[in-house]
Amino acid sequence: MRCDEMKNRKAQAAVEYLSTYGWAVLVIALVLAALMWLGVFDTQKKVPNTCTFDAGIYCDSIKVSAIQNPDYPQSWAAVVSSIRVTNHHSERIALCGIEARTGNQPVSTHTAAQCANGPRHLEPGESHTITSMNYLSASPLPLLFILPPIPIFVFDGDTGSAYAIGGPGSIAEFNVFIHYVTESDSGLGNARVARGRIRARVDVPSS
Repeated sequence: MRCDEMKNRKAQAAVEYLSTYGWAVLVIALVLAALMWLGVFDTQKKVPNTCTFDAGIYCDSIKVSAIQNPDYPQSWAAVVSSIRVTNHHSERIALCGIEARTGNQPVSTHTAAQCANGPRHLEPGESHTITSMNYLSASPLPLLFILPPIPIFVFDGDTGSAYAIGGPGSIAEFNVFIHYVTESDSGLGNARVARGRIRARVDVPSS
């Protein structure tokens, strides 16, 4: 009898405990599930975008997005959707080209003469936001032949032409190369190249 009585008391105590604290445990579980669904515990979302250039060009901000990969439509490609730079030289500069790649060397080249005649000039301290490849075209076409914006794709390696895969939410690390000349450059040879080191979260593409 005593054994049965003790078992009944334990069972009753367990039921009372669950009825007293069970709702609190359930609420905590629901709150944690909601926070996880909102991505509160996703540390990648808290990674700040960093954009550091060589002396002369300052990077104010950068945004990287994911779009459908032209080579493999079932996958993603990372693109620089916007990058804002400021002229930290003491003289006027002309921008004429931009490329982004995971490698450490630019592939394209621009002559200093072409660059000096480019359409994008920045006075000392002036800033500009670059949103496409043809934004810095050194040979602007007549209005009749203006092309739609060409995305600034992030390419793989130093010489490869494959698009770097960067799905929404991933962290992309790559280099941006901006071709430019200063007002006092001689106009001979190739334009200068400023290298920017990028680490940014790839945003979900806008609908």
